[in-house]
Amino acid sequence: MDKGAQRSITMDFQDVDIAALVKFMSEMTGKNFILDDRVHGKLTIISPTKMSVEEAYRAFQSALQLKGFTTVRVGAVIKIMPSKDAKSAPIDTVFPQ
Repeated sequence: MDKGAQRSITMDFQDVDIAALVKFMSEMTGKNFILDDRVHGKLTIISPTKMSVEEAYRAFQSALQLKGFTTVRVGAVIKIMPSKDAKSAPIDTVFPQ
């Protein structure tokens, strides 16, 4: 289970740097992120009512999508990269030995 699955949070981020928001989401969810060098800019997420950490993560993903970025899970980490590149990026498959 994710670190914050049972908690409720509010999000009030206006023109916050994407890297700062990723750090916040990492702390709230316990997820590990890697940011592509091309991921930059500012995001705004305003949620005056409480939501679950899972809902907050989905709002975060939606905000990234509006800026042309997406998340791609690769093992224990989540890559944040331009959406156009995610479609053609190879996904590593690891089989148990």
